[in-house]
Amino acid sequence: MIKLIVSIATFVLIFYINACKEEDLVIPYFDFILYSAGIQESGNAHANVFDKTWHASAYIFPFAQDTQYVSLRLETYTFEGEIRDAIYFGNFALNEGAYKVTQDASAGLYENDNVIYGGYTQFTADGDVIYGSYELEERHQSNFIIDRIDSDTHIIEGRFDVIFKLKDEYSNANLAKLIRFESGKFTINY
Repeated sequence: MIKLIVSIATFVLIFYINACKEEDLVIPYFDFILYSAGIQESGNAHANVFDKTWHASAYIFPFAQDTQYVSLRLETYTFEGEIRDAIYFGNFALNEGAYKVTQDASAGLYENDNVIYGGYTQFTADGDVIYGSYELEERHQSNFIIDRIDSDTHIIEGRFDVIFKLKDEYSNANLAKLIRFESGKFTINY
């Protein structure tokens, strides 16, 4: 009887430990189209996406309601200069360190909680029509890290790793349902 109880307790413990681990996400391959990074005057970024290297222009700008907070936008373009996709990290105080990325658009505002908003959008036509809108896949711990802020050269360097999932209203489009921007790096002039 004791062996049975020990066996059941061991099984329950193993089941509990496995249930507490981060769920492994399987991201099916998608033939992701890479666009031009643009002229990259204010900064640049790159990340691995579906075994390809995605390059983008990087921009930093103040939050409209409170300029002590900033946002970062990474964009790609057609050769004609029309926007094609953009990652947005928003509303954070410009400090070195690690931030947890969330889909809550108010994250980071008025609190120094090292949490920021993240989103991803694909565009079509002349860059003003949303083709696909993505939100953060919260089963994955997405991260955004500012490694260095150099006030002498006015350069910010950092990294990111995020997974986005296609919003339901775009589920009929021929788009990747999950997209991971892995081992991302950015450099921005401010």
